[in-house]
Amino acid sequence: GSTNNSATAGIFPLGGAIFAGSNWIAIDNCTFNNNVVFNGNSGANAGAWGGAIADGNLFLTICEFNNNSASSAGSKGGGGAIANGDSVTGNRLIFVGNYAGASAGGGGAFQHSGNAIIGNSVFFNNVADNNGGAFWNNGGTLYLLACTVVSNSAQDAPSGGGLYLAGDAFISGNIIFNNNGPNLASGGDIAR
Repeated sequence: GSTNNSATAGIFPLGGAIFAGSNWIAIDNCTFNNNVVFNGNSGANAGAWGGAIADGNLFLTICEFNNNSASSAGSKGGGGAIANGDSVTGNRLIFVGNYAGASAGGGGAFQHSGNAIIGNSVFFNNVADNNGGAFWNNGGTLYLLACTVVSNSAQDAPSGGGLYLAGDAFISGNIIFNNNGPNLASGGDIAR
């Protein structure tokens, strides 16, 4: 199935389609299109996370995330498609055209601070106003295996047009190119 939803209520809107909390969730063969999380509050602690999915212990297989967004007038938020502080295991995922907008947020497609194992997946044309056009590893452990990360962008420093790594990362067998940051010092493909 596919989803088109939005979440705008509260100081911290979470998950335009799914807010999983700390639950264990398996999702197989699904498409998440045009889901939106927006927070118009401009306070220092205001934010919005996970355009399609927020939190939970996730097992994702053969899923697409297209044109989802998480944006905030405040200083926090991220994960245009997914924001997760727990664990994610994903295989054969496609992230296209997702957007994360917040002055201190990022991860156009994906933001996480827990543990993530992502394999055989594609991140294409995702945008973050801040860190990690495709992926923002915000202090967790990331295993990125046999993925394609192409033509993503981050608008502001410190950036990382493809990946922004603020935690531990094991990256193997990936194709990572043509990602853009705001300047050469900020890491077009990968920043740490």
